[in-house]
Amino acid sequence: MHEMRRKDRLMPPKQAQTLLENALYGVLATSGEDHAPYGVPINYACVGDTLYFHCASKGHKLENLAANPKASLTVVENATLIPQSFTCSFESVIAFGTVSVVEGGEKRIGLEALILKYSPDFWEDGVRCIERTGTHTTVLKMKIEHLSGKVHE
Repeated sequence: MHEMRRKDRLMPPKQAQTLLENALYGVLATSGEDHAPYGVPINYACVGDTLYFHCASKGHKLENLAANPKASLTVVENATLIPQSFTCSFESVIAFGTVSVVEGGEKRIGLEALILKYSPDFWEDGVRCIERTGTHTTVLKMKIEHLSGKVHE
């Protein structure tokens, strides 16, 4: 794994983990058999050192992950334009890891984590949604192998 060049912008690990847990969405980057990059915005939930997200049972993301399960997820928060300095201030995190499909109890853990993050006030409705559509939903997990955070003020 490459080390960050601008060490003066390195985010402390605890702050990076918190930003990852709380960010609204991230961009998942994958590549498939053709090695073409593919970045797609996703909702996700962080449970310890594991990210959970869901998708349909077919598609570009799953094709790429079947060919190459390595991926990264990037989140950017608190971005502010500083036009007079020709830059932006921001906080960002990149999580690197290996993605796999989960089933059974872990699949439910992932779906419930998504409800807790995005719709905690609608828990009962979310559980009913899992029971109604969970069998038609693919749940993926990315085990975080490396986490890097950056702050530019």
